[in-house]
Amino acid sequence: MKKIFTLISVALVAMSVNAQELWTAEDLDVDALNTTSTPNTNPNMKKIADIFPSDPGAEAVLAATNTQPNTLQDYFFEAKTASITLRGVSTPNSDAKQGEAWQKSGGAGTNMALDTDLCDVKFTSYVKPKAGNPAIESVEYFYVNDNGDEVGPRYAEVYWSEGCGMVPGRGCYYEITAAATGKLKIGIYVNKGNHATYIVDKATGVHIPAANIDVAVFYQNNGFPYEGSVEEGTAKYLNEGKMPDDFIVQHTNACTQNRPCLGYLTLQVEAGKTYYLFNPKSQLGVYGFQFGEGGAGISNMKADNGNNAQRYNLAGQKVSNDFKGVVIENGRKMMVK
Repeated sequence: MKKIFTLISVALVAMSVNAQELWTAEDLDVDALNTTSTPNTNPNMKKIADIFPSDPGAEAVLAATNTQPNTLQDYFFEAKTASITLRGVSTPNSDAKQGEAWQKSGGAGTNMALDTDLCDVKFTSYVKPKAGNPAIESVEYFYVNDNGDEVGPRYAEVYWSEGCGMVPGRGCYYEITAAATGKLKIGIYVNKGNHATYIVDKATGVHIPAANIDVAVFYQNNGFPYEGSVEEGTAKYLNEGKMPDDFIVQHTNACTQNRPCLGYLTLQVEAGKTYYLFNPKSQLGVYGFQFGEGGAGISNMKADNGNNAQRYNLAGQKVSNDFKGVVIENGRKMMVK
């Protein structure tokens, strides 16, 4: 009887570890997203009440005192699973056209998608805004040029930087709130591969350390990932490892190509905390996310199709191939006797 209860206990623990919550951007209706908005009420987002007789320059605009609340609109979507709420925010400029807040890109069988057999999780499409770098301070203004024409809207902005202690107030960013502690894997598309991508703790404004984030990315390359083929199932990650110290995902493993890249960020999130995901100088797209409670240390960024796949116990610790009991290998649970 004791053995039976032990087996049941092990099975329940294994089920807990394997329980995965999944959301994919493929489910989003971007046409609907682009018709619904709310006013941006962040006090750091302002507009100049007057029209300047000439271009005053960004410093003068940011120092101006004749400001009033902005009239910008935030377009957002909210994706929820049992443990994770992801809120995507896009703040187009005031002269943006209909449909510029959110766009969906990618598709099955393209290099814009994470749908190769080597990808875990598989995603087919991502959503991103057309424009709107995330700013912690922004002032909208108009001026008259040398020809007497009114120019604008223009924006003098301050973007997030290390040590500023703030989070974005407009632009393109994603707010992630965790109701449970566990591993979160996010599929991302970085439009400018040479720009840094951060995950910031909302409460402190401080970014998650690079050593706490796993990275696995491809490059966009004329219809294929950088190495191999999506269609043939031979696509390979060029960059895989820990987030580099400069937070430029394409610098993982010291490989550098200045073009868009797509892949995964994996990190441990804590229950009750909110995080911001953004790239201060570029658009950032999201394919979706996967969340699993427990299993700290297991990132499972891709499957190892060879015979030397690493095994882990239920605590997320590496074990040898002669370990007996419940193990996780290539993201799959199995009993080794």
